[in-house]
Amino acid sequence: MGSGVAPPGGGVAPPGGGVADHHPRAPTVGSRQRSVASSVSGRGIVGRMATWAWCMCGAWIAVAIGTAAARGRRAIREGRARGVARRLRSPTVYLFAAYLLVAALVTPLSAGESTSPLLWLAVTLPVAYAASALASAADEKPSLGLRVGLAGVFGGAVLAASALILAAVSPAFVPRWLR
Repeated sequence: MGSGVAPPGGGVAPPGGGVADHHPRAPTVGSRQRSVASSVSGRGIVGRMATWAWCMCGAWIAVAIGTAAARGRRAIREGRARGVARRLRSPTVYLFAAYLLVAALVTPLSAGESTSPLLWLAVTLPVAYAASALASAADEKPSLGLRVGLAGVFGGAVLAASALILAAVSPAFVPRWLR
């Protein structure tokens, strides 16, 4: 029989007396996701991520686009367009994008998601790959420093685009330090 003592916060004492393991007002994993989703749902796309983060991501992507345009123009002018086309025919990035697309289609949406972030990454990766291929073809034999710099610019652009995608389609999962 029960001890006749009600657990804190009301309710019924569990069999054998004592206090219930779960407090009726204690948050659960699902309620945390709902509360995060509801706290960002009415703030618009820009309000889901800090202004400084939007600016940094946008600037990084702009630098990558500018670098690809300037260096790609130089590569084409110097007759290296065939090398770019040969790189773009490599199936690796497209196979990975297809994998992301399949994963996006079979993975159920989480609470607060409008579409799957994987879907948008499947689009972003081939575009970033094409831009980096254009930029890297500008020099016939680029130095190690230039190769590392270009990898940083375009790798950072993919990360920046990922952060923007996350804020746009899955705001509940934007890390707290980006809010």
